Amino acid sequence: MHRIALAAAFVLAAQSAFAGGNTAFVSTLGTDQSNDCLSSSNPCATISHAAAGSPSTDTIRIASGTYQGDSTVLLDPGNISILGSYDQTFTTQDYSQPSVLTSKGIRPLTVTYDGGGGNLTIRGVSVVKSSSIPTADPSTDSGGGILVRAINAAGVTVSLENVIMEANRAVSGGALAVLAEGGAVVTLDIANSRFSKNKAYSCGAVVIDGIDAVPPIVTITKTLFEKNKAAESGGAVCTSVTDPTSSALRQRLDRVTFLKNKATIGAGLFIFVIEGGEMDVEMFNSVFLKNKAFVGAAVTALALPSATVGADIEIDSVNNTITANKAKGGGGGLLLQSVASVELPVSTDASVMMASTNDIVFGNKGLDALVGAEAGTVAILGRDHSIYGDSVAEAPATIVDGDGMQTADPLFVKKGKDVHLLPASPAIDAAACAEAPPTDFEDQMRPAGSGCDIGADEFVP
Repeated sequence: MHRIALAAAFVLAAQSAFAGGNTAFVSTLGTDQSNDCLSSSNPCATISHAAAGSPSTDTIRIASGTYQGDSTVLLDPGNISILGSYDQTFTTQDYSQPSVLTSKGIRPLTVTYDGGGGNLTIRGVSVVKSSSIPTADPSTDSGGGILVRAINAAGVTVSLENVIMEANRAVSGGALAVLAEGGAVVTLDIANSRFSKNKAYSCGAVVIDGIDAVPPIVTITKTLFEKNKAAESGGAVCTSVTDPTSSALRQRLDRVTFLKNKATIGAGLFIFVIEGGEMDVEMFNSVFLKNKAFVGAAVTALALPSATVGADIEIDSVNNTITANKAKGGGGGLLLQSVASVELPVSTDASVMMASTNDIVFGNKGLDALVGAEAGTVAILGRDHSIYGDSVAEAPATIVDGDGMQTADPLFVKKGKDVHLLPASPAIDAAACAEAPPTDFEDQMRPAGSGCDIGADEFVP
């Protein structure tokens, strides 16, 4: 109870603390007493005090070290950068020496934009072993490490870079929750980060949700999701749209790895449109390896319309490797499912369509691809220049194959562990170069040989 009151006490002060201009400094060697935090030679001890210290602070620099029991709550902070991994002079950042935030039983950072706008940047920070406190409001139960809410038509850009989020807990979004509500517009960028061992009832690591809002624009680059777990749906990442005001959620994954995540449904990437809306997803050079679920182990897409609005998901997948995932109930590699609305039984009110080019979807247990559509809905998997194992389309769903399709073993260096290609792999020089990204999942240039390779790895002779 004391911690909750302490966190709440900083809300009013933080509302006006970010008019712009000053840099505040925080160190494990600092002190909060009679300190405005504006001198690098006299830093504060806590981020919450730095947030409340000056009416014109827009940057908080945090020295490397561990910060325990601190909770910062920001309301309409405008443009604010929270930058960690600094040395004690605050001149050099070393991401191998992060600023670690840990607050058992309370979330370290809560940011709400209510009608206002701004840019929130978090860099060089680790959030570990923290959790949100269950309340009567489901939105505040989300994000065990960081919660960002945009409401009442707020416009917000959130950037996380070189961030580690590990062993955090929440009802939804064990590590991070980004929620757009009431006409808000949110852009989220995550890069060069790691999410591991986070847990939640749903969405083990990250939940991104647009509810009665302009669906968020999401880009995730060079990020690892490893050993996250959800009791229900979405072991690693959940992206969902519910009753949007306009447009479609646009999500781009580029060189992202999903490794050993677990859930009942959708252990890796869980894409969900409920009660109407659209979602457009692009996946490039990403690896899904050894994820486990009852249904939908690697990539799961589910479209469920409302009584008045259809639900549509479109996925463009290029040069990804999906292997060694396991789903006892089906969909070890891909699970694409459209569901009919009981209120609209005669219309085509839901669709899931995926274009798969230069992909390896092979060696998954519980089918490499399972595509399903209820009567009156559409689910189509289109494949081109790819390697697929066992695949099933349950009518009226369909699988449509173009040129260059293969079913042979792609010959990885080590099945279930190393997805680099062996010299004899049939994937080598067999991709459609015109569609391939210019580099592979390790930034190796394409093509490295006479042609581009299928999958996330470009074999180097």
